Amino acid sequence: MLRAVIVDDEQLAIDLLKKMLEDTGRVKSVGEYCKSSEAAKDITRLEPDVVFLDIEMPGINGIELAEKILEQSADIDIVFVTAFRNYAAKAFELHAVDYLLKPVVVEKVERSVLRTLQRRQQRRTSASINSGVQINGFGNFEVRSPLGGNPIKWRTTKVEELFAYLLYHRGMIVQKGEILVNLWPECEPKNADSYLHTSVYNLKKAFKENSIGISVKFIGGGYAMELGAGIDYDVAGFEIFSAEGQAPTKENIGEFEKMITLYQGDYLKGKDYLWCIAERIRLQKNFSDLVKQVACYYIHSANYSKAEPLLLRNIGYLPYDEDAYELLLKICSLRGDRSSIIKYYETIQTTLQRELGIEPRPSLKRLYESLINNS
Repeated sequence: MLRAVIVDDEQLAIDLLKKMLEDTGRVKSVGEYCKSSEAAKDITRLEPDVVFLDIEMPGINGIELAEKILEQSADIDIVFVTAFRNYAAKAFELHAVDYLLKPVVVEKVERSVLRTLQRRQQRRTSASINSGVQINGFGNFEVRSPLGGNPIKWRTTKVEELFAYLLYHRGMIVQKGEILVNLWPECEPKNADSYLHTSVYNLKKAFKENSIGISVKFIGGGYAMELGAGIDYDVAGFEIFSAEGQAPTKENIGEFEKMITLYQGDYLKGKDYLWCIAERIRLQKNFSDLVKQVACYYIHSANYSKAEPLLLRNIGYLPYDEDAYELLLKICSLRGDRSSIIKYYETIQTTLQRELGIEPRPSLKRLYESLINNS
């Protein structure tokens, strides 16, 4: 029996949908709301399996409410109910189970209930099937199959790039033209289109042969990839943690260190995909920010032996990071290690002069001179 919540700004629409749902014998309504703001407050308490949402509502609309609900629990399924067709793409991005057009009819409601039950069963099955599937986006890009734990061997380099591209846009519809421009920019349109279809076929085949629950669908003139439950993707975990904006504390410092360990190299290291350069730089910066947050935490705790190797690891990826060098100089000063102050400053000075033809920034130079003169 599915536990459902219904949200619509018309009470008659709520009453009608509630009757249709409960007449299926598979659904029990545990909450009905005319105001989306009130529904948002009660969702966690009600613990529904599925929420039927009108999209066009005053205040918080159905799309916004769905986003809030999914932030609270990704296990709640969403069915949109609307008089408008132009939200279909957004509904897919939010992984909606179904999209009911008003006026709703019994057959379509029964279809939504069946899809919801199937989705929930598939989620349980997928979590079991995908147990052991590991996707590494940091460092060497690879997908490890649960069948022996060996990396998948792609049929062609373009199949691998297509997977990486759709993985980057996971949960979104990417128009076919955009894929062709980014993956086959120099090909004739007719040839590029053929290459894309062949690559999609081989991509799906690789997933099937390796028992990996990843779906690739053609929707609204574009392709979309959805990762099945149970798949461990390092970049996804890293991004979720980074977006939370936590500050390091005694209680969560282990989680910070775990996220730093996930970063085993730059995003899609060694791949010369032009489309991923901006994302590589963004993730590199997020990693650097996390490292420096943790280093500062350890410096304030006088745990310099933990802070220093973290900063050196950061410099290994970002050799021009003067903020990291500034923290290193402060650590050496607090330890009374004058020789290391000189060593680290000379390292950044030489690196900047040799690679970029510039001197360290004035604030770093002043800090160095101050520490040397006072040591």
